[in-house]
Amino acid sequence: MSAKKVNTLIPELFASLSIVFLLALSSVNLEKYFTPTEVLGVDIDEQDNEIFWNEFLSKNPDYIPGWIELGKWERVIEIDPNFLLD
Repeated sequence: MSAKKVNTLIPELFASLSIVFLLALSSVNLEKYFTPTEVLGVDIDEQDNEIFWNEFLSKNPDYIPGWIELGKWERVIEIDPNFLLD
């Protein structure tokens, strides 16, 4: 090979490898962007949240923030009639 041919081959090879690298990097980035995120390895949905609070409140029936989370304001008033006045 002549020196002129080698000098034109190197930039073309570099450009091709750069394009392949950028495409691979973009695909990894898109995969990370579209996968759902988990908080501390736990995937939470609304039904699991309600099940958790029902189980927790069966053991701790006077825990007002749990009743508020479930939207049971009548139970909050039963526990503490002055809660909304505080």
